Amino acid sequence: DDSCSVEMHEQESFIFCSYLNHLQASKANEKGVVKFDKSTMTSVVEMFQAFAARINKQSSLLNDEDQAKFLADYSWNIGLDAYSIGYAEGAYQFMFVCALIVKKLLKAAMLMEAERRDDYTYRQASALLLAIASLTSGEHASDSQGLSQNDREDARKARDAQNITRSKQAMAQLRGILDAAVDGRMEELKNIALVLEYEIACAEKNVALQRKIIDGLVPKDTNGSSVTTLLLIADRGCQLRSADVKTVVHAYEELISAYKKQAVPDFRYMSRVMRKRIEVGSRIHRSDDAPLLALYAEAEKLYMEYGNYSAVEAQWLVATSFNRAVRHERSMRPAQALSWLEQTNSLLCALDGVLPNTSGFRTLVLDNIAMLSAERDTAVAVGENTQADGISTA
Repeated sequence: DDSCSVEMHEQESFIFCSYLNHLQASKANEKGVVKFDKSTMTSVVEMFQAFAARINKQSSLLNDEDQAKFLADYSWNIGLDAYSIGYAEGAYQFMFVCALIVKKLLKAAMLMEAERRDDYTYRQASALLLAIASLTSGEHASDSQGLSQNDREDARKARDAQNITRSKQAMAQLRGILDAAVDGRMEELKNIALVLEYEIACAEKNVALQRKIIDGLVPKDTNGSSVTTLLLIADRGCQLRSADVKTVVHAYEELISAYKKQAVPDFRYMSRVMRKRIEVGSRIHRSDDAPLLALYAEAEKLYMEYGNYSAVEAQWLVATSFNRAVRHERSMRPAQALSWLEQTNSLLCALDGVLPNTSGFRTLVLDNIAMLSAERDTAVAVGENTQADGISTA
């Protein structure tokens, strides 16, 4: 390696590019469309890894601009294919190598025009984003056949720890590119990077960092991109088991506050966020109805204040409120059932202008309220009589 001439390094790069070119031609169908299967991707990614390791060691390797462009495009395209078929490890490796090759290309092609340079820098940042996304979101297969359950769990933990380390390394590189970028397109990538940074914090179960990312996005401009990014993070937190639920609730609360401050509030998103708050709240308050009743009442108040609400979300509110009442009644908890029936009736009255004809349903709700109220009053009367009898006997 150390004694190789520049010419030999040029030949090495040429041979590698020629091999990939012939491999691509051999996989093309009659229409010229190339599709690699997973086993082919696995062997190719191993070759790319070995070549990338040599690039890092040998400064004179891959100094030809055309070869660097070919390899950057090749690793990018096959990386996208790997991502599309759910081959997460392959997607990470190809995208990470693509970013490395683009970095080498930008150094080699000093005379590249500014627009093309910006395009490849954008490609480099996008490749790192996809590399991180494949680690945080993708399913990583492992060879766990023949292992005991404990060994499989240990292997999973080791794999997760490795993915966190690799994600943080890629994120550090990505941050360097984004911070130095002047291309306007990078702003969108910065927002996506924040979502991925939040996912890494969730994987680490770093609650303080999760909160810091969300607090940093609390929107000053309520119509800006920070609102959209905060919504993406909150929704992602709902999906991740490792996310801190209370931090997710905080994100949704900040979103509601931002929507209220908008000159023209977006009722579609506002009502959707209220539903998500209730769904997340249900995971926190499993045996306490009071906080959930308060959230339903807040949703009702939003409509009363702004005079608009999504019809689909309004139907969801009424249906889930009634279903909670039914579950309590079937579990012989009449007091809780009555509370939810009364909340359902209140929602039906408030959302009358949004919901379709609900007169029949409201009659059913009122009948159940009357029945449970009568049972409650009877129980109270019996209890008072029993207590009075006890006192006179004494």
